Formats: sequence, structure tokens, C-alpha cells
Amino acid sequence: MNYDDARIEFNDGTILSTTQDAGDIHYEDGKDYWGFQHIRQIADFYDAVENDREPFISGREALKIQKLICKIYEKGRW
Repeated sequence: MNYDDARIEFNDGTILSTTQDAGDIHYEDGKDYWGFQHIRQIADFYDAVENDREPFISGREALKIQKLICKIYEKGRW
């Protein structure tokens, strides 16, 4: 993974890859694996607050992913 490019190579030689268009977003000084989604999510959050709507990814949905990430880290310690 590098910014918004991702590539997976399987043992059987199959390759899956994707590139996400950043549009007019200019992203600097972030870690390579952060990509553009963080800045998009932050912008969506501010827009949701200003327009009194739910963000595209709600806190409840984000918590599901965070719990999954924590479980992966816990399993990796052993």
C-alpha cells in the first residue's frame, strides 16, 4: 500500500490492485499508508456538523472497525 495504491499478490500468481483518484486533494506530510481517506473523512465530518446530518461513516460504524483492529493487535502479540 502506498497512499491510495494497493496491490495484493497471491501465492498462485494472481494479482489484485487498485488506485483511487484523489481528485483535487493535495496531501502532504502524511504516512504512506494513510492515503487520502483521512482527509476526506475529516471534511465529511465538518460538512455533517455544518449541515446537521450523519457523517458518511458514523461513530458507531467506526467503532466496529476499531474493535476489529484492536483484536488483530491482541492476536499479534502472541
